[in-house]
Amino acid sequence: MYNDTLMGTDGLRRVIVNSIGKEVGRLEQQDAIPGKPIQLTIDYDLQAVADSYMADKEGAVVAMDGRTGEILAMVSRPTFVPKIFAVRIPASEWRSLNSDERTPLLNRAIQGQLAPGSVFKIVMATAMLESKALPGNFTAYCPGHADFYGRIFHCWRPAGHGIVDLHKAIVDSVTFSSIPIGQRLGIDRIHEYATGLGLGRRTGIDLPSEEAGLIPSEEWVQRV
Repeated sequence: MYNDTLMGTDGLRRVIVNSIGKEVGRLEQQDAIPGKPIQLTIDYDLQAVADSYMADKEGAVVAMDGRTGEILAMVSRPTFVPKIFAVRIPASEWRSLNSDERTPLLNRAIQGQLAPGSVFKIVMATAMLESKALPGNFTAYCPGHADFYGRIFHCWRPAGHGIVDLHKAIVDSVTFSSIPIGQRLGIDRIHEYATGLGLGRRTGIDLPSEEAGLIPSEEWVQRV
């Protein structure tokens, strides 16, 4: 991303040589201009811990300073050794990288198109309270499992959580608390608040090939 900044400008030296290549005179010389230094936000120790933890795993880790947006650590696994691209990568190695089912060329931290998981409960709770679609003292019952369109979904606690309010639902990550909230909010209101919180679009991080992600809406459903 910052190669042009880091590499500087090449120098130039034009000389006169005799028939055996020995320098006998100098015509012109222009000193090289060194590249400019840059300071990253990566915390070396935190990055090392994340690298070590993810060594034999598949997935991504991103640590961010929530006050400034600075990235303190970022890891995507599996990955490749960058130096193989330094000159010219052998065709066999390129084919191997592209055919690998673990997709090492995919930077999961900025390109992974994955469901957000339980963190989306915060979005749902925000939408619920801001829109007043449900009262703040809303409660839901978690039996430990539920049937949606012929498919059984299970809570992480097999016995269920019983009756929970919004605070307990978030603290205990109660899956089925989000279902009635989502049904009451509707897809377009969920889309409105999720996109309002920055989901479904690029962050603008200074790394190439970032994907935006997808927050479905009624229009998207009809179109796709």
